[in-house]
Amino acid sequence: MKVNRFQVNVILGIANGIISALQTLWFIPYIKSFLGNEAYGYVSVINGLVNTLMIISVSVGVMSTRFIVVNLEQGNKKKASHYYSTEFFSLLIIGLLISILGIILSFNLRKVMNISSGYYNDVQILFLMTLFSFLIQLISAPFSASFYVKNSLFITYLIFICDYLSRIMMTIFLFSNGEKVIWSSALATDLVYLGMILIYYIYTRKNLPELILSKSLFKIKYLWDVMRSGLWVGISYAGNVMLSSLTTYFSNIFCGVIITGIYSAIMQLNIIENTVLSVLISSILPKMFKLYSNDDNQSLYNYVIDSMILTTLFIGLISSGIVVYGSDFMSLWMGKEFVKYRLLIVLTVIYLPFTLPSQVINQVFTVKNKVAIPAIATLLFGMLNVFLIIIFTKWLNLGIYGIAISAVIVQVLRDNIFYPLYLKNIINRVKWKLSIPFLIGVVYMALGISICFLVKKVIVPNTILSFSLSVIVSGILLFLLALTLYRKKEHLGG
Repeated sequence: MKVNRFQVNVILGIANGIISALQTLWFIPYIKSFLGNEAYGYVSVINGLVNTLMIISVSVGVMSTRFIVVNLEQGNKKKASHYYSTEFFSLLIIGLLISILGIILSFNLRKVMNISSGYYNDVQILFLMTLFSFLIQLISAPFSASFYVKNSLFITYLIFICDYLSRIMMTIFLFSNGEKVIWSSALATDLVYLGMILIYYIYTRKNLPELILSKSLFKIKYLWDVMRSGLWVGISYAGNVMLSSLTTYFSNIFCGVIITGIYSAIMQLNIIENTVLSVLISSILPKMFKLYSNDDNQSLYNYVIDSMILTTLFIGLISSGIVVYGSDFMSLWMGKEFVKYRLLIVLTVIYLPFTLPSQVINQVFTVKNKVAIPAIATLLFGMLNVFLIIIFTKWLNLGIYGIAISAVIVQVLRDNIFYPLYLKNIINRVKWKLSIPFLIGVVYMALGISICFLVKKVIVPNTILSFSLSVIVSGILLFLLALTLYRKKEHLGG
């Protein structure tokens, strides 16, 4: 059977996610064994802080890529080059401004987060290294359009795989030579990303020679086009930061350093699903752009439904396993103290199969350049998340559980209510068919959790070997169930 580009992208994307997860599974206990529980918490908090600096850059990068790809698909090569050059030089300027802001912030980290005195210098270095890798990603954004046009996202996944492997090797090298530091993986990422931007540039020059990079093609008019839409993307990203990335920051502020390290470790289970989501979303975007460029709204709508179902089943497979095996896994991986956080583990993943698939709908807003209202809504939902976190943690004294509960409430409101309603507003074809992915998700989770519980009763995961066997058997059965439901979707109108 011939494997198409979509399948290659998904396969290597999933491989990238698996290697990322394995790297994390190795990295956290390795860091913990040398530096203690709180050390990895600093890594998560710094990543959250740096993500907040991406708001402006994302507003330019995402929409510029959209304009470049759509114009190339429609044959407007000169216009695409204008957007390409305008984006690149704009991001250079933004990168310089963010660098200045980041350096100033690095000398004032104690004003924005809790840091033990023994870690302050290391956290400063970690912040600057993480900022540097972000800046490289920022400048390479214009070249990423070529991967969507050529549907070759697998190249980026290969680079990320190299990044994850290099983090392991760099950490082992530094630790074995007496440098027990929390910034080892950040240093490895910086080195890999330097190579990445070179590969991106060469690939674009070779595969899209019609895209010209020149200062003379920089036009305020095109920057204004991007900024008008990009402003809303930036606002939306700000809301998403308040919904996700800043949770570890609020944990650090409201719950303390130790619990933040524990929460960060548990959230790695959540990150697995978000990684899978990112792979699927990236892989479906090239076809979305083509369908939109060809003005084929009916096919675009059908493709959205099909993609949501596929996403629901992928995420549901992982969530079912985590709900049943999560605490067992954390106990084997990080220690017996994680048994008492069983409820927290469940709260961080149980809702994801019903909310994450709506990110497919969110991509339709970007593709159709209908981003203003979703952006405002996401910002409001992000503010609601912060408000609920304060109520649950400070007023109701729910601690870290308050942060998890707030995420569930807010993301259900946004992803399951607002997104579908707004999609109906911009595509009048939206009918009951849009509910199919959510219904399949409910059925799959109920059956999937039941299957895992039954397998766990038969193969009790009390050792690493029996745990692995129990998970493998459950995984095979869950995959067969997902395959069955995906094939049956036609009978439901999917």
